[in-house]
Amino acid sequence: QRLLYHTHFNDQGGDPAFDRDHPAGSTNLKALVDSMLQLRLGGYTGLVGIDAQPRPTDSNHQQAATIFQSAKCIRWAAEQAKKLDTDKMRFLQSNHDQAGIDAHVNDIVFGIK
Repeated sequence: QRLLYHTHFNDQGGDPAFDRDHPAGSTNLKALVDSMLQLRLGGYTGLVGIDAQPRPTDSNHQQAATIFQSAKCIRWAAEQAKKLDTDKMRFLQSNHDQAGIDAHVNDIVFGIK
């Protein structure tokens, strides 16, 4: 059975929230990686599409560049999520170990040991 899955992710400049129109990845790459990881952990294997919202004050050229950058950030985040140890992430999440999650993500995604 195929399921259609939709998540509305705009970068929120902090914690994810519904429909604050900032380009994906503009300030919170870790939240974007987490969104891609949650799709993986949930077993989602379908298409990932974006509804990128450029900044309204941008020129047409700048808006196109914002959409392109959002797509690049989402592809990057999906690749980073594949690098994470899913068994370890499930264990850390089930134990509410946010420090452990941050340490693993920082190490694998950002090279911070």
